[in-house]
This record gives sequence, C-alpha cells and structure tokens, in this order.
Amino acid sequence: MSKINVSVINFAELLPYKKALESLSPANQVGNLNASLLYSKDKNSLTLYVSDSTALAFVNIEATIEAEDISDDFGFYIDYRKFFDIIQSYKPEVRSTISMELALGPSSLKLFTSIDKLSLPHLEMNLDQVLEVQNSPLMEPPADFDFSLSQFEDRKDFLTGLTNCLKFIATTDKKNNALALYSDRLVVNDRRHIFIYNFETPIVLPTQPVSIHKLSAKILGALSRDTIEYFITQDMKRAIIQDKFATFVLNNSMSNIMPPSEEDLDSIRSQTQAFNMPTTQLAEIAGFFNQFYSSDMEQEPITLDIKDNALTFLLKDSGVVGYNSCNVERKAEAVIHPKEASTSTIINSSLRSFISLIPDDVNIDIFIDDSTPAVYLHTAKRKIYLAKLGWRRKE
Repeated sequence: MSKINVSVINFAELLPYKKALESLSPANQVGNLNASLLYSKDKNSLTLYVSDSTALAFVNIEATIEAEDISDDFGFYIDYRKFFDIIQSYKPEVRSTISMELALGPSSLKLFTSIDKLSLPHLEMNLDQVLEVQNSPLMEPPADFDFSLSQFEDRKDFLTGLTNCLKFIATTDKKNNALALYSDRLVVNDRRHIFIYNFETPIVLPTQPVSIHKLSAKILGALSRDTIEYFITQDMKRAIIQDKFATFVLNNSMSNIMPPSEEDLDSIRSQTQAFNMPTTQLAEIAGFFNQFYSSDMEQEPITLDIKDNALTFLLKDSGVVGYNSCNVERKAEAVIHPKEASTSTIINSSLRSFISLIPDDVNIDIFIDDSTPAVYLHTAKRKIYLAKLGWRRKE
C-alpha cells in the first residue's frame, strides 16, 4: 500500500489559521469537501489549500512525515472545517498524540489518537487536479510592490486600524468594499458614515490612497501575528499575506472605494460644538435604544433633539401600516453649548460602533450644525462623520 504517516503535528501553529480560512467562501467539490490536502514528494511536505473565486490560501502543516512507496505528488479533497473542528474537540493532552495516515489504492484518510481511530470523508484527486492547484496563476510571484507592512514601525497600530475599520465597512461587495490607506490614516466610508483612523507614525507611500479589500482586512485581523507580512502589488491587482507557515494570495482589483477628499470633509464638518457627555453615558443611551429596533427596519435611526438648553434622544417608528408603533424618548444630562435649537437623525449602529472603540471613559464633544449634513465626533485617534438621515440644506 502506498501511504504517508504523519506524526508530531504542530497544531499550536496550525489551529490559529482556521478563523482566517473561514473568511474565504470555497466552492464544494463533492458534498462538503471544500479544500485540498496535497503531499509533495520532492519536499516531503503536506499542505492544505483553500480557495474561492477571489483568493487562494495554502497552509504548510509542520509535522514528521514518513512516505512508503510514493512515486508522485498526490492529494485529497477534504472538509477542512470538519478537520479543524475534530482537532479542536480534543483536550491538549490527547491532541498531542494525534497522527494521520493518507493512503492510496484504495484511498483512505485516517486520524489516530490515544483513544480514537477515525476515517474522514475525502475524495482522491487525480494528478492533473493536483497540478492545477499547485500551479494556480495566483501562485506566480509578483514583480514589485506598492505597499508593504514592513513600512510600519508599529504594526500593531496598523492592524488595530484595520479591525476598527471593519466595524464600518459595507456588507455588499458591489461598492465601498475596501479601505483607503493614506500615509497617515485609514478611511472607510459609505452613505451611513465616514470613519477615519489616524496612525501614530506616518509612512511613505509612492501613491495614495492604496485600496485594501475588506477580505484582506478580515484575514489580517483574524491572524493578528507579529510575524505577518502584507504586500500589495504595484498594479494594485494582488494582495499577499504571508507568515512562517501560510500564504494568502488575494485579488485586490475588486476593491471599490471612493474616499472623501479633504475638501469634502471640510464641507460636511460642523464647527459647532453642540454638547459634551461621557462616552459611557452615550454608550448606555445608544444601547438602550438598540432594543427597540425591529428586524425589518432598513436603518436604526436615533434622533438628537436640542431645544431650550436640553438634550433628548428620540426614536419614532410608525411600525407596519400604523400598527406596532414604537416611540421612545430619553432625556440626557449633558453640557449643552449655547446654540439654536436643532434636530438631527443618525444611524444608531454607527454611533454604537464608534463609541465601543474608545478605550477609556472620556468626555466627548459632539459637533452639530444645521447647515452641514453630518454629526461629527472625534478623539485623537479616531473620527467619524455620521450622516444625517433626510437632511436637506436650508435655503
């Protein structure tokens, strides 16, 4: 029987890749088989490949491999999610005893522990299928790069900015599906809001902004390793995420974002400080209103009403054809700055996401001006412009 025996598997390095791999949407080959597990005879190595229409990921499995009567590369289609789930179900002391056997003629994929013997679902790949995976066009090394993560002295600051931006990125892939990277900041925007994350130390970029597709941001956030490297090719078409054991190659040409210019921001930024309140109080109010939104509401509106030197938060939902209406008012203690009465309706989920990113309980200034279309909040690191729903410029 031709087979390989795999033992002393480094699961401590392998398992953290599961979350990053789940960012992809691989097509199933047969049933739930959604990945390729390939053995290279020349390298005596075992590699897990997961791909979808936009990306390819391959993870090298560090282990001791003994081959018996193997004449060429071979591979199996497997369900990588089930494989990871099985491994994670064992306690560390049992996990350390796990070994595997991949056999040909007939094919089998077996997993052994000190207490169990498992035969896992799989489908043997023919050699053409193996070569197709190994020789994917995405595997071709790029000639040059426009951006590299090594440009950042503080990688953690960049990765924190990416994960912050993911809270505000659009769910659709058709537009605004990316982040805009500038030398000093990250920007993400859609019709609901504009969110900006400022870097501690600026970098030098040949061209800016650089588009970062949200899939890259998700994978980088899932890995969050000090050893990680991230490249974007000069033509902006490919992004590569790489560390010691894994490489993700992504189609970055799908990135679609139209970030606002400084002139755009100046035109919508209110200079009028309307009120000031602690972030914990603002978070509590936003959380209170969150329980009143129904699943069929396209948006989560919350109205900030300033009148007679008092601040009131409002929700007025007419329900369905006048039934099940919901009207909520919450008076809030705040330092109101002298100004004319104003009413602004924004999206509560955007407000909640922004407040959740502020690490300390600080007093925050909220800027509102009836002549501008956004409510503006900012800290030293983060800024957000919250679009006013139904805003019209006064003549």
